[in-house]
Amino acid sequence: MLKAFSALGYLSFFSPLIPISIGVFKFRSEGQGVKLIIYLLSFGFIIDLFTFWPVLGYKIIPLFSRLYVLVEFIMILFIFSLWQHSKRVQKIKWFLMGAFLLFWIAANLTFEPLKKPCIITDSVSAIILTLAAGYTLFMVFENSDRSLLKNYKFWILLSFIFNFAGTLLPIIFEGVLFRHSRELLYMAWSITWFLTITSNVLFTVGFLCPQTQT
Repeated sequence: MLKAFSALGYLSFFSPLIPISIGVFKFRSEGQGVKLIIYLLSFGFIIDLFTFWPVLGYKIIPLFSRLYVLVEFIMILFIFSLWQHSKRVQKIKWFLMGAFLLFWIAANLTFEPLKKPCIITDSVSAIILTLAAGYTLFMVFENSDRSLLKNYKFWILLSFIFNFAGTLLPIIFEGVLFRHSRELLYMAWSITWFLTITSNVLFTVGFLCPQTQT
């Protein structure tokens, strides 16, 4: 599996270590939302790391990867709710958390069992989180009292949009591309790797910006 990775793949794989390192170094001064993102990035990196261990990669990691999708969805929407002042929007996001939890359980018990790829669940999660990040970014833009370039929320939300919107198409069409064209599949994943690197760079910039307690 390691041999299948290109240089871009390796850069994408290790790129989360940059924002994680910065986040850990500044952990005491980070806001609650950023601290949760650091935990999330660390959890995701550990899962990716253990996929290279054959025993875990084939038996245990698929379960943790699915769990990560659920944890990621709930944590990110919770972070967005911390950055929203509208109680109505917060209620909607809490509703989405509960609805996605039920959908995740139903998917794993029925049409996307553990032995099959969870394309539908990943796609639904990516679509909702992209829209939520976009709306939250718009609200940050409307309510910001300083330059967006100095606002850590701007960089972090932009990172989420790059990550989820950019990887959505490869997730949806991965099965089709794998069956019909390995070259197109590799190209799709190259785009995903590039966007992952960009996303982690944006996280790093956001972590370096002055922050509030949320």
